Amino acid sequence: MNQLKDQVIIIKSVNYSEADKILTVFGRNRGKFSIIAKGIRKITSKNRGNMQTLSVTEITYFEGKNLGILKESNAVVLVPPEDIDMDSAKRLLFVLNKLLPEAVPEEEIFEMAVGVISEGIKAEDLNRFRIKFLQNLGYINEMSLCNVCGKKVGKQDYLDPHAFKVICENCARNINEVSRASHIRINEIPIGSSRMGELLDRVIEQVLHA
Repeated sequence: MNQLKDQVIIIKSVNYSEADKILTVFGRNRGKFSIIAKGIRKITSKNRGNMQTLSVTEITYFEGKNLGILKESNAVVLVPPEDIDMDSAKRLLFVLNKLLPEAVPEEEIFEMAVGVISEGIKAEDLNRFRIKFLQNLGYINEMSLCNVCGKKVGKQDYLDPHAFKVICENCARNINEVSRASHIRINEIPIGSSRMGELLDRVIEQVLHA
């Protein structure tokens, strides 16, 4: 079996057998994949503290036929649970676990995710990350440009909350009055607001059920 190294974010942990765990991880080099961590639930396991959910860890593992096999680990970022916004943490784990493709490297997304985790997964950082994540994977359009004319948008322009697309003020004048009434001025929906978070939750659910 090949021995490989990667820096990973642990995004899911499932108990397996008496002392093992199957871990879903997001690697800088490999993307999302799964490994088995043998004996990790034992108090004496040297990997136990490095492989907690949301840890950023350097790992050495053997490439198996179906699952990798963890050999060694060295923590890079371990944020104490009391320093993390847990609601935001659940949203981050959800999008990484549900929408990342298997074994497809996404280095820019990985770097952004590490940054969000390092800062305690604050709501504003999370929402910025989720927008970039959805853009990079092609689920939503570029949010800095008008979806109609391609002009760069500003805070006085609009967000269509149903399609999650931005539209400049000039183009907004050409849509019907009923549709325009549902649009939100960008400056009225801050990136870190709960309303923006709820809109992104809805977009992600739509992607999952498309």
